[in-house]
Amino acid sequence: MTSEPESREKKTGDGNELPIVRQSFSPEDLSFFAQEHISYEIGMLVNDVYTWAHSPGILAVPIQFALMESALVHLRLLDDFLTLPSRLTNEADARGGGRQLVELDDVLATDYLDEWQPSSKRLLGESRQGINSHVAHLSMSRQSQRAWDLLTLTDTVAREFLRFIGSLAAEQSLFALSFEPGKSSAESFVRWFADLGTTTKTEATTDPTSSSPTTETDASVQSPQAGLPPWLTWPPTAPSTTTYSEVRFSTGHRSDE
Repeated sequence: MTSEPESREKKTGDGNELPIVRQSFSPEDLSFFAQEHISYEIGMLVNDVYTWAHSPGILAVPIQFALMESALVHLRLLDDFLTLPSRLTNEADARGGGRQLVELDDVLATDYLDEWQPSSKRLLGESRQGINSHVAHLSMSRQSQRAWDLLTLTDTVAREFLRFIGSLAAEQSLFALSFEPGKSSAESFVRWFADLGTTTKTEATTDPTSSSPTTETDASVQSPQAGLPPWLTWPPTAPSTTTYSEVRFSTGHRSDE
């Protein structure tokens, strides 16, 4: 991606002004990024959670934990994309001496829609800090057990993602087409979760002493065939079928293409 410096000033803790090197992305780069990378994130989140929800009694416990933790990382990334108002910066040496702030090259929803306003400051709520300490960092607080309502968190992020795409379409933005693979994944999850019914409760825990990361699961989720999307066959069988081992199916690409 192409970045161009933009001269701005920002006060530091001691009151001094530091120039900020801003990131600027071309429409072509943003379009490609939406189709290939953001759609990949939402697609993998959905597929991780689908597979995790059907894994008890089928997959080994370490694989269940791996699916759960992978889903939490994707949730955290999408939470950043949809809710951060601006990019974080790092302080660095400036050419010719002195110090400057350099924006990270994280892509945000506001790169596609200036007027975008998330429905809340953080979609994950208190779970965000738990993901930070129990998954993203080796924090002392991870010694305490932590559980997440993984299905509800995914539904929240998927619905906000669809709201964002709807806002793009309302503005007749050409970027809306670039998000079609991710839109399809988000829509499929929202429909699937709604079909489970409001009484469904499925939680995940990172407690290493637990025999399984699933603590309570509705019977309709427990069944290895109930609610499976048409492109996910279980268990994986012949190579001629579309199975979860084809890791790029979520973005609309087949691995044999």
